[in-house]
Amino acid sequence: MDWTEVGAFPTAAEAALARQMLEAEGIEVMVSDENTGNLWQIPAVAEVKLSVQAADVERATKLLDEAQARIAAEPEDETDLGGGD
Repeated sequence: MDWTEVGAFPTAAEAALARQMLEAEGIEVMVSDENTGNLWQIPAVAEVKLSVQAADVERATKLLDEAQARIAAEPEDETDLGGGD
């Protein structure tokens, strides 16, 4: 099988969410460096990588890009925790 990396995530949790999204769309996903990403609990140490079959690269990349765009478009939580001034 010919696997191609389509994403790298700073935490295993973020990679798991992306993996679940791709698998829900019928795309087979291979995860690498999952344990390394959790080794020190420091995101900069290693990234968790997701790879898909060559035939699914375009669709997987599009889905991941669309998900990232939705996240970026969400408004920041501006809840005032200052005590009701």
